[in-house]
Amino acid sequence: MESKATRRERNREDETMTPSELEGWLVKSLAARLRVQSAEIDPVRPIEEYGIDSMEAVALTAELEEILDITIPPTALWDYSSLRDLAHFLTVQCTQEDA
Repeated sequence: MESKATRRERNREDETMTPSELEGWLVKSLAARLRVQSAEIDPVRPIEEYGIDSMEAVALTAELEEILDITIPPTALWDYSSLRDLAHFLTVQCTQEDA
């Protein structure tokens, strides 16, 4: 199994994820956390409708910070209405931090 440090280094060497790729990752991650199939997660549905609690939101944000190697506001999941909007925001953040 790949360590977080190895995954983070590999991701830094790769090109930044596209919004679509990051959206796909978010869908899979949220589905795993909710123990549902990825097909049940609609990336344009409001995030709060999935019933994710603050502990899960913090854990997901921490995982995103590790993978993307950026600092993410703790309220990001609530500030962006959908996974698609969040993916777009995070992609812009990655681009700005890489510059």
